[in-house]
Amino acid sequence: MNYYTELPNNYNEIYKIDASSKKIGIILNIIATIIFFILFILLMGIKRIHFVMDYKSLIYTIIFIISYILYMVLHELTHGLFYKIYTHQKLTFGLKLSCAYCGVPNIYVKKNPMIIISIMPFVIFNLLFIPPIFIFDGNLSILFILMFSLHFGGCSGDLFVVFKLLSLKGNILINDTGPCQTFYKGD
Repeated sequence: MNYYTELPNNYNEIYKIDASSKKIGIILNIIATIIFFILFILLMGIKRIHFVMDYKSLIYTIIFIISYILYMVLHELTHGLFYKIYTHQKLTFGLKLSCAYCGVPNIYVKKNPMIIISIMPFVIFNLLFIPPIFIFDGNLSILFILMFSLHFGGCSGDLFVVFKLLSLKGNILINDTGPCQTFYKGD
């Protein structure tokens, strides 16, 4: 069993991440923005690409906007897929100003499945975005650099959850409502 439907008696709340709170939302967005800019500048320097403004740029901009919206949906569906694999429970999806989310609010997930659920969009989309950066040139390469950089920065909350889980010892359960993850430790 990878989860509990009720919090066992010997578990106590030890930590909470609430991406819908202004403070955490601002901090995560600042971290994501810094990561984005660093990666974007590094990858543009490695590729030595110069952005060319022409009629194709408008097409690439439209493709980028559509691709990014599609990516956000697929990112959350990836969390949902792994939640379904590990829990078979009803999922909740949503969008707030500070985050898009997928959660399973009525259960308490064990540590190891939660690590996998949290990290899989990062792993899968790294594998999808990195190779085209080095395969394509010009504006198409820039499109993939932008997508990868935004993806990496956007995963900052997921990565924080993973690093927090890895730092915690003992029996850990997580209740994930979507924008809020509450960590519990068993005696």
